[in-house]
Amino acid sequence: MKQLCIIRHAKSDWSKNLPDVERPLNTRGRRQAVELAQFLAKQKLLPDKIVASKAVRTTQTATLIAHELAFPIQEIQTETSLYLATPEDLLQAVWSTPDEVNTLYIIAHNPGVTDFSYLLTGEYKAFKTSAMTQVVFPEINKWEEVQEHTGKVKLSYRVE
Repeated sequence: MKQLCIIRHAKSDWSKNLPDVERPLNTRGRRQAVELAQFLAKQKLLPDKIVASKAVRTTQTATLIAHELAFPIQEIQTETSLYLATPEDLLQAVWSTPDEVNTLYIIAHNPGVTDFSYLLTGEYKAFKTSAMTQVVFPEINKWEEVQEHTGKVKLSYRVE
């Protein structure tokens, strides 16, 4: 069975006049990312692969999560195409995942992650910062078989 954790990056820092893609996490965001990782560890929901947008706040979220879960940071895959990605862009990332991966984390941005979760499950979940939804695909053994409404929400969580 394949399972996907769709994660929205943690809270970013708006205090500096930076281009959107360069905004880092703020103090609260760093805490949120660690807390989210601790929740995932308690659920024993550990990644085989992490794919993240190349935006600074998203790569920082991915790095903090990976560190907490003892996932090799150098194995985080960053993708330019996931910055402000559409559901179709996110689906392409899923389809390009090797089949030996059973648990995939995708860390990206809104509104893409909200729309992507809905596309896969038909269930609306609001993705505020540091939110995640675990989507399972009970009948799927190959990532390329993931399509609209083939997943089921198993778990949702958000760090305040």
